[in-house]
Amino acid sequence: MSSLNPLKIIGCWILLIVMVDIVAIPCFAFNAVGDGQRPLTFLVLSVKIAIDGVFLLSVLSSILFFKQFRRFWIANTLIILILGIFVLRNRMNDDRTEYVFKEKIDSIGGYLVRSRTEYYNFTRNQVRSQSYWKNGQKDSVWTIYSQTGDILRQDHYKGGNFIQ
Repeated sequence: MSSLNPLKIIGCWILLIVMVDIVAIPCFAFNAVGDGQRPLTFLVLSVKIAIDGVFLLSVLSSILFFKQFRRFWIANTLIILILGIFVLRNRMNDDRTEYVFKEKIDSIGGYLVRSRTEYYNFTRNQVRSQSYWKNGQKDSVWTIYSQTGDILRQDHYKGGNFIQ
C-alpha cells in the first residue's frame, strides 16, 4: 500500500467516472427521442455518483491510511464533513424528487413513431406530459398537464413544425 495514497485512489475513481461519461453520453444522445434530456440526466447522475464515491473513499482512506490522515487531519476532516453534508442533503432531496418517463417506439404505416409520457409521480400514474415524434420530428398533439390532471397546454405539430 506504500505506492497507493488517498489522492491516487480518488483520482482513479474520478477518471473512471469521466471515462464512462465519455462513452455513455454520446450513446444516450444518439438514442434520445427528439430533443431528449437523457444525456444531461446521465451527466447529473454521474456527478452525484462521483461525489458519493469520493465521500466513501475519503472515509475509507482515513481508516486505511491513518498515518497520512493523522498528519493532515484538519483538511481531511473538513473534506469529509463538507462531502458528508452534500451527500446527506442530496439523499434527502432524492426522496422528494421523482421524475420518470416512458418511451415507446412503433412502426405505423412505414413511419417510425416514438411517444413519450412523462410523470409527476409514476407510482400514482400522475401524467405530466405526452409527446410524439414521427421519423424523428415533432408530430401530433403535445399535451402538458397540471399535477391535478387539468390540461395546461396543447401544442400541435406536423413534420417538426408548430401549427397554430
